[in-house]
Amino acid sequence: MAQEEGERLPQVLARVEAAHGITDLTQNLHFYDRWAPDYDQDVTVLQYRAPRLAVDCLTQALPALAPDALILDVACGTGLVASELQARGFLRLHGVDGSPEMLKQAQARGLYQSLSLCTLGQELLPNSEGTFDAVLIVGALSDGQVPCRAIPELLRVTKPELRVEAFLRAGRTHSQRGTRNRCREVMKSGEWQSRRTRRYLLTSGREQKVKRWSGVSDYQDQPIQPSVQGGSGSHSG
Repeated sequence: MAQEEGERLPQVLARVEAAHGITDLTQNLHFYDRWAPDYDQDVTVLQYRAPRLAVDCLTQALPALAPDALILDVACGTGLVASELQARGFLRLHGVDGSPEMLKQAQARGLYQSLSLCTLGQELLPNSEGTFDAVLIVGALSDGQVPCRAIPELLRVTKPELRVEAFLRAGRTHSQRGTRNRCREVMKSGEWQSRRTRRYLLTSGREQKVKRWSGVSDYQDQPIQPSVQGGSGSHSG
């Protein structure tokens, strides 16, 4: 099994690189539609731990978050973040994604109370203001997936006293730096500043790590302690 995964790794890495290189939203959604049947197998090869790290951050930031909290998983993909949330006892999960085929995979997992097809940045979420106790978006905040201009919409559906958790890739490519720069502009707005919102950077590579992002410099010296649970990660795109 390990040998087979090792042989597949170059192919999977090429696929991820291709996904990161697409900045057109429509093209990217088509790419993820085609990727959906193989997505879980591919991220297993990558040993990608982003979903587990994201849920670690959520539970550390909100230790009093109740098991019946209503949580929105943005760009939920096949539902790997939901698997981590359910493992921690959170069961009231709602997912949203712009890829119909990814949503089919998520539906098959049976972990979400509801799943919505929505192209954030072009469409509004089908939820009322202040619906959710927490919102997670893991590795998908970029021009080709969920653009930074969608952040106010995520804030709208989150209860005012609670928080949005946003996880950005920490790479040094022009596209990744551009995403962080655009997020900085959004972060200057009064709406962002008045809300309890946390930003994180996910480092690249097979050994995923996460740190708080101050939005001023790339890293703030506040590493997140991973949980002792095992598991692989999610949305590599």
